[in-house]
Amino acid sequence: MDVVNTPIAAEFRDSMLWVTLEDGRVIGTPIAWYPFLDNATPEQRNNFKLEWNAIWWTDLDDGLSTEGMLFGVNPRENAEIIAQQLSKQAS
Repeated sequence: MDVVNTPIAAEFRDSMLWVTLEDGRVIGTPIAWYPFLDNATPEQRNNFKLEWNAIWWTDLDDGLSTEGMLFGVNPRENAEIIAQQLSKQAS
């Protein structure tokens, strides 16, 4: 049986994004992990759409998958690692 990590609620509290999934699990990740959210206004952050496996911010034209959040994927760290690797390859 496939598990679908469907979000049913999301909120911003204490510099964190908290997402409640359909099965009752709650995911909390730091807003600082997501530059598009970290730089957004509170109004932009709170204008989101819950999708079957993700959250989408229309005003910001960006979103997050619940699967990535569950795995603890930090896109900011990944981008820094990739930039470092590209820099090494260029030198």
